[in-house]
Amino acid sequence: MRIGIICPAAEYPRLYQAAAIGGTGVMHADSPDALARSFGAAMAPEIVVWSAHNWNGNDWRVILRLCGAYPRLRVVCLTDEPSAAGTSAREERIIVLPSAADGESIRRTLAALTECSALPAAGSAPEDSWERPLALAPGLVFDPALRSGINNGVVHPLPGKELELLRFLLRRR
Repeated sequence: MRIGIICPAAEYPRLYQAAAIGGTGVMHADSPDALARSFGAAMAPEIVVWSAHNWNGNDWRVILRLCGAYPRLRVVCLTDEPSAAGTSAREERIIVLPSAADGESIRRTLAALTECSALPAAGSAPEDSWERPLALAPGLVFDPALRSGINNGVVHPLPGKELELLRFLLRRR
């Protein structure tokens, strides 16, 4: 599970602690645009926690563009701006919480989203599951699209024989 956190540096420790779910990789950026530039398609976060203080229309456009580009992405927006609720109503994958939400509220929301992310996408065939990233152990993920294992955020490309052996073993587990 990869989580992106968008917030000022001073607020990062509080949100990081709330987002600390076993086996997650966490990226930090100070704006939606900076987060969007910091990852490639293979390393996109499944969940983004966005502390949206003093947000602007461009920030929302970037978030909506990310939601469009990554169908499994979910966004938790922490803000007190009343217009945020109207904007997020158009996009069901954006959840708006008050900016003063305590760590437990954020943690419960992220846990629910994590469970939803673990479910297969609607309409996906069983054979599609071999092409999606698979958590093997806390901090260890096999990503067939990258042909790599990811150990606590470090990508380890798998040579042909090792890749085929891992796929063989996973089919029989």
